[in-house]
Amino acid sequence: MKKQETKKAESLDTENSTNKDTKHIENSKEKIKELSDEEQEDLRAEARERYNRLLGCGG
Repeated sequence: MKKQETKKAESLDTENSTNKDTKHIENSKEKIKELSDEEQEDLRAEARERYNRLLGCGG
């Protein structure tokens, strides 16, 4: 009985986290659309740099 309650709670936490992530992504997309092309390119370059650093760390 306790295991079922725990699994249900974990499932709800995962679902809530996914919904929050989705909303965050949608909000970020809207903010990016409002930026100029130059600002968008700067953000893309920064994201590429961070991604490449993560790959270099054996991530």
